[in-house]
Parts: sequence; structure tokens; C-alpha cells
Amino acid sequence: YYDGVASDVEQQGADSFDPEEYQFTCLTYKESQRVLAEEVNIVAAALKSLQCGVCLQVVRRDSLLALPCQHSFCKACWEQHCTVLVKDGMGVGISCMAQDCSLRMPEDFVLPLLPGEELKDKYRRYLFRDYVESHFQLQLCPGADCPIVIKVQEPRARRVQCSRCSEVFWYDTQTVVFEDFFFKLICDERCQ
Repeated sequence: YYDGVASDVEQQGADSFDPEEYQFTCLTYKESQRVLAEEVNIVAAALKSLQCGVCLQVVRRDSLLALPCQHSFCKACWEQHCTVLVKDGMGVGISCMAQDCSLRMPEDFVLPLLPGEELKDKYRRYLFRDYVESHFQLQLCPGADCPIVIKVQEPRARRVQCSRCSEVFWYDTQTVVFEDFFFKLICDERCQ
């Protein structure tokens, strides 16, 4: 194949690049094992660290947490997200941080991320409030710091007075109106 083609090939110096020529090293079995182990370690290290989609920090894979939606973020970002929302009064509505993801975070995911028992207790109270408010027969008493939950047999509008704080309010599954001018107007209309 190469006979008589020397004159067809352009003569190049020793420094020039030849795409068919490459450098190689003969390795023993042990040396090849070492090289392979190094490559595996490089790949494993790359897989162990990923970038958080919120803070953009490169973190170890085991420091990432994900909901069933598979959106992974670092633990510090999840903690900050949950802490801010609980401080703002959020309970059941805490959702995934990923854009356009509406998956709600279960309480067993949120609780370990909250710093301190005080914030955890606050979150539990917000969860309780949200569960009560979502039940068609239950309503929290609107009295200041009153822990009473009002339960009715039939969910229809009615005037209620709390047995603990004596707050009078309109029980309605849609709205709560305190006893004031508007309460009297609504009561006059509905009670006739």
C-alpha cells in the first residue's frame, strides 16, 4: 500500500503532527488497574457532586434532597425555603421550589428541615389550622388566642358564640364575619 508513494506524500519535519501517529505506553496488569481505578474515582467524584438549582453551589450528591417530583436542591436551600414560608404563616401549602412544580411537601419532609422546636411547633399549629379550615364541619374560633374549634352537625350559616372566650361570630363554611356592623347586616338578611 505504501510502496512508491513517498513522492506523493509531502515531507514534513519531525515536529509536525501526524494524525496516524500516537503515543502509547505499555502497562503491566497492576499499572492498568491503577489507571482504571483513577478513572473510576474521577467519574465517581463527578457523580457525587452536583450543582444546586437554587444557590448554584456544587454540593455532594448526598447533601441533595428531593421530593417525589425528583427536583433536587441542597439541604440548606430546602431549610431556608421551609423556614421562610413557615415564618410567613404557611402550613399545608409549602410546595417544591422548582419553577412550575406544584407538588406539596409532606410534613415529614418539612419538619426535619425546620430549625428549633419553636418553629416546628408553629408549623404544627399552621398545619392544624389548615386542616380545620379545610373541613366542612369545623371552624376555628376567631377570638384572640382562642384554641376552640367549632363543630356543627349541618354545615349551614348560623350565629355562634364561643363557650370559652364568648366571641360571637357568624359560622359559615365560606366566610367568617365578626360581630360588628357587617355581622348585623348579614344576620338581619339571613335570619329572616
